[in-house]
Amino acid sequence: MLVLANLVLLSAVVLLGWSPTVQAQLGLRSHYLMVSGQGKSQQSDRIWVLDTRSGELGTMRWIDGGAGFRATAHRVIQQDIENILKSR
Repeated sequence: MLVLANLVLLSAVVLLGWSPTVQAQLGLRSHYLMVSGQGKSQQSDRIWVLDTRSGELGTMRWIDGGAGFRATAHRVIQQDIENILKSR
């Protein structure tokens, strides 16, 4: 029994160690896609939020000290897609 418990715990450690640094979530009734991941430096974790209806993409960064999020960038992806299609 103890060996089995150790195998389960070891498996959990291995799975958590190999988990991706980026996670995404899209709600079933939502039109927003949220992706979190690390920025270039260790203290620049980011969250990207995409409105799938309008094609707007916003980027937010966590402010150290628990002050919350700060918007860092905004783009309209739909315009980028239209520009790419026009240039072909």
